[in-house]
Parts: sequence; structure tokens; C-alpha cells
Amino acid sequence: VLFAPTIFPEVVDRTENEGDTVSFSCVATGEPAPTFSGYFNGVPVNVTNTMKYTLSMMSLNSTTVIATLTIMNVGSSDAGTYTCNATNVVSSDISSGVLTVNVAPNITTPLEGQQVNIIEGTNGSVTCTARGY
Repeated sequence: VLFAPTIFPEVVDRTENEGDTVSFSCVATGEPAPTFSGYFNGVPVNVTNTMKYTLSMMSLNSTTVIATLTIMNVGSSDAGTYTCNATNVVSSDISSGVLTVNVAPNITTPLEGQQVNIIEGTNGSVTCTARGY
């Protein structure tokens, strides 16, 4: 008997630090056993000829497969929604997780070149711009 893929449990959201390696795992059951594809913000993830992503699949039994999308050296541009698509001849199922990447503070407008004259006994200030979260 053929049946559509079902992803369970759902893909979970992740919060990681810049430079980490992150994996999203997706377990699906279907007959025939499903195949997988991964998407980042709705665009297919290219796992061929890249050092950024790998997609591995392992059969747990004749109808259940686990797929793992691994993202190496994450940065702020990797933050977003990752979607697992499990497909067979009957239908498909999707599940998504959001990756949040913590980025260390970084001064984007340096203090160099700023001149501040402060009268003794008064307050003064200098301004710089930083990013990170």
C-alpha cells in the first residue's frame, strides 16, 4: 500500500553563533520511502560542489528516512528559514525551521578621525556605529 510522506517530528528552530556548524534534521515516513530536498528562504539549497552545505540521508527502515542538512561556518547571511521537503510518488510534506545567527558586535564606523574638544569639568561624547546581535 502506497502512502504519502509524513514528517515527524517537525523541524525545530535553531539559534547558533557565527562560525558554528548547524544541522537541521528531518524524519519522514512514506511508501515508497521519501526523497528529500532542502530550501533556504524558499530557494533550493545547492548541495553539490559546495563546501557550505551537505545533505545526508539514512534509511531507518523500509519506509522511514532521516535527512540532515548541515550548514558549515554560519554567518549572518545564513539566518532565515530552512525547509525540508519529503517527496514520493504519492505526494510530499514540508516542515520548516528558522535559523537565528548570533553575531559578535563589530564597530562599523570607527572613532579614528573624530576630534572632540571638551572643556574641563563638562561632559563630552563620541559616536561610533556597531552591528551584531
